[in-house]
Amino acid sequence: MKFKFSLEPVLKVRKHQEKMQKLRLAEEVMKKEEIEQIKQNVNQKLHDFLETGQTEQAANLHNVKVYSVHLQEAHQAMKQLNVKADEAEKRIGKEREKLAQAHKNKHILMKLKEGEERLFKKELNRYEQKTMDEIATQSFGR
Repeated sequence: MKFKFSLEPVLKVRKHQEKMQKLRLAEEVMKKEEIEQIKQNVNQKLHDFLETGQTEQAANLHNVKVYSVHLQEAHQAMKQLNVKADEAEKRIGKEREKLAQAHKNKHILMKLKEGEERLFKKELNRYEQKTMDEIATQSFGR
């Protein structure tokens, strides 16, 4: 006799859901890392621009205007990237919650399977013992 878990198809589905949720979480984390990398690049370009601008000192009004427009654009880009990073962090939090729920659902079924398997083994041992007792009784009666 072999143990057969009645909810095995459901357990397989739950395992698959947990696996897919892990992949979604990894995808969201990668997106956030990309945003952080872009932020670092923009910040480094802004820092480099500020250093070169301070050494050259704006010579005329046109250079001052170009300098200020570039600074405003860089700051605006940083604001947008910060908003995107915050949104990515929220999505990561949601995906983590979904992953935790998927893990919990799978874990519940795993515990149920372990319990049923223990009961099956106990019943199997009881049946084997009963069979052995019958054999012993028949052997003793001869």
